[in-house]
Amino acid sequence: MKIPYLKLLKRHLPPVLRHIWEPLRNPIFQQHYTQVHKAHAVLDRFQHNNITLDNYSPSSPDLNHLEQVLLELQCGLSLHYPFHIDTKGGHKAV
Repeated sequence: MKIPYLKLLKRHLPPVLRHIWEPLRNPIFQQHYTQVHKAHAVLDRFQHNNITLDNYSPSSPDLNHLEQVLLELQCGLSLHYPFHIDTKGGHKAV
């Protein structure tokens, strides 16, 4: 069952914000700029909660923190599970 992104934000964003707002003061939220992430209702949700969105270039992996984390994750998988590349779809499927 797929849960709409906006519904996930409404349910899970407030508790996360309560937990991180004080120590971080003004947290910056990062998301991939897929169609669902750019929807007006989604962007309004962030604005309503005074959340700054990270404005990175999705085509620039050196500026995209999610891509850097994914690379680290794939390296860790390769270290502990060297045969994951044999998975259907290769390492990108993992």
